[in-house]
Amino acid sequence: MEKISFESIVSAIDCDYKIHGNGIKNYVTNVKPASESDEFSLIWINPARSDKEKILRETKASVIICDDSLSLSEFDINKKVLIHVKNPKLVFIEIVREFFVEKQVFGIHPSAIIHREAKISSNVYIGPLAYIGKVKIGEGTIISGNTHICDNVTIGRNVTIQAGCVIGSEGLNIIKDDKGKWCQFPHVGGVIIEDDVRIDALCKIDKGTLGDTIIGEGTKIDKGCYIAHNSKIGKNNVIIGHTMISGSVIIGDNCWFGPNSIVRDCIRVGSNAFIGMGSLVVSDIAEGSQVMGSPARPISDMKTILNKLKMFINDEK
Repeated sequence: MEKISFESIVSAIDCDYKIHGNGIKNYVTNVKPASESDEFSLIWINPARSDKEKILRETKASVIICDDSLSLSEFDINKKVLIHVKNPKLVFIEIVREFFVEKQVFGIHPSAIIHREAKISSNVYIGPLAYIGKVKIGEGTIISGNTHICDNVTIGRNVTIQAGCVIGSEGLNIIKDDKGKWCQFPHVGGVIIEDDVRIDALCKIDKGTLGDTIIGEGTKIDKGCYIAHNSKIGKNNVIIGHTMISGSVIIGDNCWFGPNSIVRDCIRVGSNAFIGMGSLVVSDIAEGSQVMGSPARPISDMKTILNKLKMFINDEK
């Protein structure tokens, strides 16, 4: 295993830091959870953990990234070294990316099917058995295998799309004709995915009916999510697994959607909103609101309802 010196680690840190301990000659060969670490491990300790002192005391790791609330005992001062930073998790991520993650190799797999009119920038990866229609793809984008990108999709720079996604297909938009048969509304719009978006495996994003479905810059979409036609999702949102965004929904910036949440069609969600796990959103959500439940309501109201329900159950006993 490659030995990564302490000096190399600190040289990769792009923020203010302080060193505590005499183990500056230590080196690491791996990254592991603190409980599974060995003397050659690099770990980080979450400042919010109530047992962080215990973790530091018991871990075998020799190099630890943490906040400045932790310090080494006399027993450990010569064996370990702490790197004090403001945001340990972020610094740990940067170091792992630098030394422990294999660098992406760009190129198009020979089994991928690419439309002859697709416009693909340099330094793009397209995986095995992917289908790429008449689209535009920006530099640095990664599209995993078994992904289907339909026509009229524009993908920005440094976008990641994991395996099994379908982007740009028609959604279900139907009306009955004079004979009572269902008639599908034609979809002539597209999908725009802006820079630095991440779309995890098995997601589906419908193209717009007349306009475009838009995924804003920096938004991260977890596995198994569905985003319907005409939705406009702003910047830096986090949409956790199995969330469903219905048609013509407009979402601001910096929102959080918990797992299995559902947003009804034509809803507006303001920026910086928090939607709790399993919520059913049936009315507009104001900017900065925190809601949960089915139907979704302010978290404070939901807690009051749960407390009353708990009291009722206790009284019945």
